[in-house]
Amino acid sequence: MADSFGKLVVRAYAPKRRAVLWTLAALLIVGILYSVFELGRYEAGFRVVDSVRGALSASRRIRSLEAENQKSAPSARGRRNRTACRP
Repeated sequence: MADSFGKLVVRAYAPKRRAVLWTLAALLIVGILYSVFELGRYEAGFRVVDSVRGALSASRRIRSLEAENQKSAPSARGRRNRTACRP
């Protein structure tokens, strides 16, 4: 009978519960750090939506200017290329 008590382990805590709590605490800390990071970017003026809108607006403007250039002087491009080849 004394041999069976030699393998007995008494723990004052629940190991699974402790692992779950540490995991939740780590996830909470990561979430808080990411939120603070995003708040800093927002306060600094960097907004993803605004930057995408600006890029789309710029590309739209570039396309319209290229179309305007092609409509207004299609032969100027050929002349420019010919003059560039002269010695």
